[in-house]
Amino acid sequence: KHLINKLNDTSSGLITSSKIKQWIFDCFNRVSEDKISSIYDFTRQFLELSPDLKPNTVKGYKNLLVTLEQYENTSGYKFYLEEITRLDLEKLINWMKKEKGLSQSTISSHFKNIKSLLNKAYQSGIQINPLAREIKVATKDVLEAENKVVLNYDEYKKLKELTPSNKMLENALKWLLIGLHIGQRGGDLLQLTHKNIREGEKGLVFVDVVQEKTGEHITAVVKDQNVTSILLDPKKFPHPISMQKFNNYIKLVCEEAGIVETMEGYIRDSSNRKVFHKGPKYLFVTSHCMRRSFATHYYSKIPTPTIMQITGHKRESTFLTYINKQHNKDDNAKLFASYL
Repeated sequence: KHLINKLNDTSSGLITSSKIKQWIFDCFNRVSEDKISSIYDFTRQFLELSPDLKPNTVKGYKNLLVTLEQYENTSGYKFYLEEITRLDLEKLINWMKKEKGLSQSTISSHFKNIKSLLNKAYQSGIQINPLAREIKVATKDVLEAENKVVLNYDEYKKLKELTPSNKMLENALKWLLIGLHIGQRGGDLLQLTHKNIREGEKGLVFVDVVQEKTGEHITAVVKDQNVTSILLDPKKFPHPISMQKFNNYIKLVCEEAGIVETMEGYIRDSSNRKVFHKGPKYLFVTSHCMRRSFATHYYSKIPTPTIMQITGHKRESTFLTYINKQHNKDDNAKLFASYL
């Protein structure tokens, strides 16, 4: 009777074998983990059994769980490991784009995690559709790639010369200036204390960082006296701030500094979704722009492997995509010539 009611219910949408299986399992209040398992259930189980995952990895999987749950509630469709197909994932892509308004980078991140989970399930001996592991999804949106926010040298000078209107913005400006000089992710920057700072010779200041995402130990160096004075003086060193407040405050800092060039790109709306927008540049500034601005500024001036050691990039192709550059053999040759 339960199954007949579901079949006759117009709100059930397209009837699939997965839906029928789920209705049968719901009717008897059981899940056969040996024969069938959903990506959602496997992800939850994987998180429960993997206490040593890095915080950002856990966050990515939890965001995926939220998205999958919303999709399942909306469509009535459940992704089973042994049945998932390209068409299923294309429907999910379409829903995330049109219904959720997610950016391509967020969608790509979700699919990277889905493919990782499929591989982990396969390695665990769970039967999955082998074709699902080969599915590829576009990794970038043209507009997102072209509108990666980079603060140029003239804008840096405006920031350096700025006297913020209040103490909160002054503190955020200090973090921003440090970030533009050491090329680290925002989370790693805001974890710094005076204990991470070492004074070197000839006015150099070393900043020791353990990158949260990779666990790599790196040392950045700062020479600019405006920033070294902040780093070396405990009274000037910026006090702790949350990432959310930092991202909010640096927009106001950049507005006060006159960084108002009109541009197009993605910003987060009141519901924290990425939406396409046209407006002054300061609206698009986030913690991400510090590392990208650092890498972009020094690219072709300093050997790429040296920059990558500081930013934490492992592959040159990834690094070049990050700064929206293409491999240029002439640039490498000219850089080599500068050392002769």
